[in-house]
Amino acid sequence: YPTREQYAVIVNGILNHLKIERDTKTVTSIIQDAPNEIQQMKEKAETLKTSFQNKTIDDQHYQ
Repeated sequence: YPTREQYAVIVNGILNHLKIERDTKTVTSIIQDAPNEIQQMKEKAETLKTSFQNKTIDDQHYQ
């Protein structure tokens, strides 16, 4: 995973590119939320993968 400093550079670069004024609180919030959101997406993907693997071809949802 990128470090907090690397996230800050990435976020600031994106905001600069989009010509968005930087608010320190917003940048900090984005940086702090990013790892949690990534973890949540990974968990959701794992749940979907497990759910899919547990289904059989005869499952009524495939009909």
